[in-house]
Amino acid sequence: MHRRSFTLIELLVVIAIIAILASMLLPSLSQAKDRAKLAGCASNSKQLGVIIMMYVDENAERFPEMYWNNPDLRWEPAPDGYRRVLAPYMPDLEGWRCPARPDSDPLTEDISNWNSAQYSNYIYNVYMSGRALNKVSTPDNRVLLADSRHYYRWGIDGAGFVWPNPVAANANSRLAFPHAQCNNILFVPGHVKSYRLGTVLPSMFYPGGGTWVP
Repeated sequence: MHRRSFTLIELLVVIAIIAILASMLLPSLSQAKDRAKLAGCASNSKQLGVIIMMYVDENAERFPEMYWNNPDLRWEPAPDGYRRVLAPYMPDLEGWRCPARPDSDPLTEDISNWNSAQYSNYIYNVYMSGRALNKVSTPDNRVLLADSRHYYRWGIDGAGFVWPNPVAANANSRLAFPHAQCNNILFVPGHVKSYRLGTVLPSMFYPGGGTWVP
């Protein structure tokens, strides 16, 4: 029996159909990958929430201290801020890293080895520094950690570092939105919510006027 082979036109049509199907599937695959990274980041945040509460439980019901030492131009407790006191509870360095972030950060340096206690993709709310658990105002709505613009351990200690969120409008913004322009935020009770760019408010970090210091 004579076996009919594909003509060149038929082959090109098949290739074109495959290319169209691939172009339709790639965005879905990319979105699925982004969702996986979002979930991985949220999982890291929740784990950090657990270890922070472990610290609170073992330290007179008070949150880790961290504040900016202006005369010495550094975060206290030096040299690693809140990372230092939490390090015994989180030996896995990858737990401090958001899976959606690249290895290098133009604001700091190449951190592909991620082997330093200085690094963290999650920024600490300085309002919580040394604060007693029973003195936290509206804990369900009070931020503990959020996605940080910087790769070093940093803190949020002023409204100007939060709002407005777009860096183009506020060069001092310390927040990152690596998940399709969303920021994963960990709240005191341990739940994580994702907030779109432009929706994160200073009142989520600090409940009133005056100074940011506890």
